[in-house]
Amino acid sequence: MVRTFLAKDINLKLSKKLDFRSYVMTLSFILSLQVLFCFQTRFLNPKTFE
Repeated sequence: MVRTFLAKDINLKLSKKLDFRSYVMTLSFILSLQVLFCFQTRFLNPKTFE
């Protein structure tokens, strides 16, 4: 009984860590896309940012 409870607790912690990691990776991916888009617009249209 105790072993199964510990295994469930460890699995829950692992899944939470994986969810957090995927969440952070998704956020960083979106941020990098936004930065790339900003640089593209700035280099393509420099007059709008003067």
